[in-house]
Amino acid sequence: MYTLFSASPPSSTKWAQVPQCLGDALLHVMQSPLITCLALSQIANFPIVALRACVNLTELTISMVDFHVSTVDEQAALTPTPSFDVVRIPQLQTFTCEIYSDQYAMCLLNARHPINGPVLDFSNVRMLCLEVD
Repeated sequence: MYTLFSASPPSSTKWAQVPQCLGDALLHVMQSPLITCLALSQIANFPIVALRACVNLTELTISMVDFHVSTVDEQAALTPTPSFDVVRIPQLQTFTCEIYSDQYAMCLLNARHPINGPVLDFSNVRMLCLEVD
């Protein structure tokens, strides 16, 4: 499992303040085809559409994460869109929403890629864990 979290609880790390080279490296690792489980914790303004490129992601945990709904151009730049019609998106089997993440979970459930459909596929979720605030 790949876990990305802030090192100074209870405050959050602001994604925009992460140095560009570090942010790019983290996204590269997160979006690797080898990553199937991902936990995001204490991150403010994380680019929600970046999850779409995590094509083999089957398990996602969010805890105190705020997703940034950016402009169409910014979102499209984070996730390459293939020129063919079939687009692979992560098909989650396990989704965990921990403390202070319920509003972000709603954003994630409704997130749409600006060009072609949902960011994540929740139709195969077999385990759902919710911690309601």
